[in-house]
Amino acid sequence: MEFANARKGIKRIYAAEILSLLALLISFIAGTIQRAGEGGSILDGGTINLKYDSPVLLGLAVALVVCGFLSFILHLLGITKAAKDEPKFSSALLWVVLGIIIGSVKSSLTLNEPLPTILSIADNIAEMLVKFFIIKGVISVAQQMNRPGLGMLGGKALTWTVLAYIVSIALNGAVLWFTMKGDPTGADALPVEAILLAAAFILSLIAYVIYLRFLKKATQSLG
Repeated sequence: MEFANARKGIKRIYAAEILSLLALLISFIAGTIQRAGEGGSILDGGTINLKYDSPVLLGLAVALVVCGFLSFILHLLGITKAAKDEPKFSSALLWVVLGIIIGSVKSSLTLNEPLPTILSIADNIAEMLVKFFIIKGVISVAQQMNRPGLGMLGGKALTWTVLAYIVSIALNGAVLWFTMKGDPTGADALPVEAILLAAAFILSLIAYVIYLRFLKKATQSLG
């Protein structure tokens, strides 16, 4: 089999991740400009003074929305396309839909309730399973196309991705635990949350780099 649909779908998934990364960079730049504007300027000399309604911030906001929207559409189209050749991508698509439903419900709730934290855990699980089945799908295609090196890299990406999400889920679990104890923001929660937050950030960064590298390698290796 040539797996033409899977190969095209994987390329779209990789392009979606690049756009998502670009959106993150734009968000960081916009946030930096906003914080500088609150201080009066970006430079110490006060030569630049950007307000919240400045053309630069408005342009960044538009770019952020466009990148985020295109990333979502490409991701969805990529998984749908790849699912025509490999059933594991169909499982990923199912969890994408469930994640959208969970996110919609979570956004309608107030933050001072335990339920949003529970839904955050469910959302993390959905995100993890989307990536899990994408990676498994690529590995399956790679094995059938006799690309053993790609399969090995996929195993590494899978391990780091699952580990990063487990720590993130544990972080939300700790928040839920202290919330249920009646101490949502108290000192008891801070040490545990701080350690888990640092671990989650480091692991997520490593996992995301390996995941991107895996997808890039897949687009090159599978053709």
